[in-house]
Amino acid sequence: MVERKIKELLVRVLHLDVDPSEIGDHELLFDGLGLDSLAALKLVAGIEEEFGIRVEDEELTVELFESVASLSEFVRRKLGTGGTV
Repeated sequence: MVERKIKELLVRVLHLDVDPSEIGDHELLFDGLGLDSLAALKLVAGIEEEFGIRVEDEELTVELFESVASLSEFVRRKLGTGGTV
């Protein structure tokens, strides 16, 4: 569920002409999908709104935006749900 929502956000933020299901969980966001720093900030805003979490400035690292998998793991940690969401 988390992965699916993040993929949907990526498609919207990056204006991708692909189905969210076509984005791999481990596909590189910057090098693979063309995420840039401005789009990353828009993605963070979308994640905060979608999941009702707050992403602190010190949490914004390159590693966080490596892939859908890394973002999903981060969101689950913030939600305190481990692997259940």
